[in-house]
Amino acid sequence: MDLRDSAEDQERSLISFYKAQETEWASHLNCKLEGDAAVGEGVNRFFLSKSMTLLQFGFHINFGRMMGHSFIHSGPCISGLSPAITHVLFGGSPETTTIQIEDCPDNDIRTTIQLVISRTSRQVKQLRKGLKETMVWPFLKERADIIPKFLPRTSEAALNFHSVIQRIVWLILEEKEDEDEDECCLEDKCRVAGYLRIFIEKASCAQLKALLQFWTGWELLPSELTLKVVSSNFPKSATCFETLRLPAHYHDYEAFVTDIQACLNSVDTGFGLV
Repeated sequence: MDLRDSAEDQERSLISFYKAQETEWASHLNCKLEGDAAVGEGVNRFFLSKSMTLLQFGFHINFGRMMGHSFIHSGPCISGLSPAITHVLFGGSPETTTIQIEDCPDNDIRTTIQLVISRTSRQVKQLRKGLKETMVWPFLKERADIIPKFLPRTSEAALNFHSVIQRIVWLILEEKEDEDEDECCLEDKCRVAGYLRIFIEKASCAQLKALLQFWTGWELLPSELTLKVVSSNFPKSATCFETLRLPAHYHDYEAFVTDIQACLNSVDTGFGLV
């Protein structure tokens, strides 16, 4: 991976790696980094999709490999995967899923639940294959108590402003890395970083979850959240690198909040959505 490339090109390189067919997936991940800043990054994006095109190209096998590697390297785990899918993934029968269909009194909703579970069987098989290739599968089959840590539920991922702020790496004095990003002064960087801190301190739990979704692609806190204040028009995020890029032009907190809230309202994540 060439760290001099744009964030999008670096993400594309990571995805291409996991599409490779001839690889020893159970071995440790070795990544050769080219460029000045030799800092490793991980992949942790996963969306369970019912798209037949993604299924035909083995999309879920690739992300099973990513999940396995992330677990091996003590990276972030997937949150928000349906308990029913988790149950089936580790050998449970669709008829004995964690969500009991018989408990639903509405026949129409019951039929919908059955269709959702039945239509994801092939995706689950691909995901299981990817996990087996990283040799994480046998371990999880033997240690069922680890599964909740491997696939934590979104409802159990409690958020507060202290936990979010503690994970942020405030890159205020770093050198410019992207040729497309113009340099901005230290005063602007500190002011905008301060606006973000105030926003996080005042944010509700729902707003914090939306911020994490925009920043990283999901609601589970990673080990680090990177902030960069740059010369640009709108807030942007590189979710694979958990990096938020905020424009330096804000001189009013209310204007900052307006743009941030617009970004959070535009975030649409979930199974099958990228």
